[in-house]
Amino acid sequence: MKKKFLFSVLLVCLLSISVFAADFKRLPGNSLADNVLQRDTLLPVYSAISLKLNGCDDMAIENTEILTRPEFNKVIGNKRYGSTPWKEMWTVKACGEKVFVPVTFVPDPVGVGTTYMIDSSEIRY
Repeated sequence: MKKKFLFSVLLVCLLSISVFAADFKRLPGNSLADNVLQRDTLLPVYSAISLKLNGCDDMAIENTEILTRPEFNKVIGNKRYGSTPWKEMWTVKACGEKVFVPVTFVPDPVGVGTTYMIDSSEIRY
């Protein structure tokens, strides 16, 4: 158990170095998340998969798909922002397998920030 945990922590560190060292490009698909939110969500998605696939570290996003759309009722500085949660399905190629990871994005009720949630019980392998 300790060994698995240490490996996962090491994997997250290595992935964070490779992801943040490069100039981050948009992920494939039609995600509503901006580049920064996609980047912030990527490591937790990979970590959730890695724990289930015994430390798999060969992963790439193949697609992002909107499952439910948010309302855009929040206006800040003449720009519209999402005001309700939305859900996306992120398809990951992990060690030769397709893995489907549902990600729920929750806009801040006041500001422009957005948080994300990944329920590992909903991931399909």
